[in-house]
Amino acid sequence: MLILLEGIVMCFCLLIVCVTGISKGPVGLVVFYEDDVKKRVVELGLTTEERIKRNTALASAALFIPMLIFVPAMVYFINGARGFWDMFWQITAILWIQGLFDRIFIDW
Repeated sequence: MLILLEGIVMCFCLLIVCVTGISKGPVGLVVFYEDDVKKRVVELGLTTEERIKRNTALASAALFIPMLIFVPAMVYFINGARGFWDMFWQITAILWIQGLFDRIFIDW
């Protein structure tokens, strides 16, 4: 039950990153699209290459730092997992819940 709750917390973190990224329009997270789309957006004058690079760095930091720091910290400190397999399956379950949320609710 605790792992499900921690997975939902990570889903909320992912949702916050996506909502703030597209708050001023979908061009804010154009970094997740193919290069052809990025080039077309720049050609239309909706953004610049520098802004895309900056948004790439911000989105990467906002997505990967919580996954690399918060998830293992929750598993270690809150759940009390100490062995490799205990930590492995709990981290995998939390990231699986987050990935499922991303696939169903964000990418749909």
